[in-house]
Amino acid sequence: MLTIRRAQMIAFEKQEEERFIDRMVLYLRKQFSEETAAYSDKTLRARIRNGLTGARRYHLVSERAVCYYLNLSIIYGEGFMDREDALWMRDYLADPDVPDPNERMYRLYQAVIKRLEVEADHQRIMAEFNESTEVGA
Repeated sequence: MLTIRRAQMIAFEKQEEERFIDRMVLYLRKQFSEETAAYSDKTLRARIRNGLTGARRYHLVSERAVCYYLNLSIIYGEGFMDREDALWMRDYLADPDVPDPNERMYRLYQAVIKRLEVEADHQRIMAEFNESTEVGA
């Protein structure tokens, strides 16, 4: 019978985490090229590790949910969930009506996308308004 010792399991889990971090470095550099351009690989890897710690705090275990959390950390900045203006996000991740933490993260991510779209529309409308009032002035 094969016996896997706890130390072996920890080593295996660490190896898997490093592979995930490798994939996330490539993904974040591709999806958020402007936001990550100033980071060395070492710095970005440290940011990802910090994001993993944050994701664990909310019991996120699926790669997809953790990826969403890391995306938000790039969009809103490191430690974003600890800021006062993130209360609405923490409410999503603590919603007692949604038992699956990964589903809560998915719902939060959809809400963030919607907010970003509304914000972009607002900025576009304001720019168009400002242009139209400058022309008529």
